[in-house]
Amino acid sequence: MRPCSLPRPVLMPSMQRNVSPRAAARPFTWAVILILCASPAFALDTIRLVTGGAMPGHVVGMDSSTVQLEQRSGEKIKEVPVNQIQVIHYEGEPRELQNAKSNVAAGHYAEALAALDRI
Repeated sequence: MRPCSLPRPVLMPSMQRNVSPRAAARPFTWAVILILCASPAFALDTIRLVTGGAMPGHVVGMDSSTVQLEQRSGEKIKEVPVNQIQVIHYEGEPRELQNAKSNVAAGHYAEALAALDRI
């Protein structure tokens, strides 16, 4: 009996020639850049409204009556009256702090204190 032989794989033309290590790393580099752009490191501040909606953006200022929110880079800054805001979650704040704020907004003060103790 003849030994069984497998067909040779067909290589695409770009795989048949020698490719420099730098050129081979380009797709990987772009993949890393895309992952970083979609990661939470580029997250936004979020204003939760008493009506139940949410407004993502960057809080750029506030006073006793309004919070200034830049929703997209370079766009006009929107002023949100503080009496329409339930809670503000800032980019990079600990999850426990977010939980505490949400618990206070819902009236669960014991749970809010417990979440603050974990920080």
